[in-house]
Amino acid sequence: MTSSSNSYVTIAELKTRLIDFEEESARTYATLMELTADENANSILGLLMREEKEHAKKLGNLRVEDRSAGLLQFPPEVSLSMPPIPVNKDLGTMLAYAVEREAQSARIYTSAASQSSGAFKELFVDLAAWEHRHEERVSQLKNELTGGR
Repeated sequence: MTSSSNSYVTIAELKTRLIDFEEESARTYATLMELTADENANSILGLLMREEKEHAKKLGNLRVEDRSAGLLQFPPEVSLSMPPIPVNKDLGTMLAYAVEREAQSARIYTSAASQSSGAFKELFVDLAAWEHRHEERVSQLKNELTGGR
């Protein structure tokens, strides 16, 4: 997903962006699986990939009745964009990128949850927690596979 300087979005616009973010995260994990032959790492990365696809599906199932309703504002420190894909796609760099993506996703979901109610808030809170867990798992995996580099 490309960067956006617009900090105001409707719930419908946010939903579309978040689905794109989740699908891009799933592709990131697929790329990481190609970079390592470690069976344990690939098992974890495969699980994370499937979970990201499930997140996109949950977001896709969320009904937005009025496409112009629910204007949300995100502060500058919670940019509605993901870090750029690294040019150097070695295992360590891509794992660091995945950690950064997960941290950014958690910030976005946490901010969205603080401005939402009902089913939207519940989903955003749940997804923020999942993304925090993903961040921890990928960070641990990075340390195991690269010695923290």
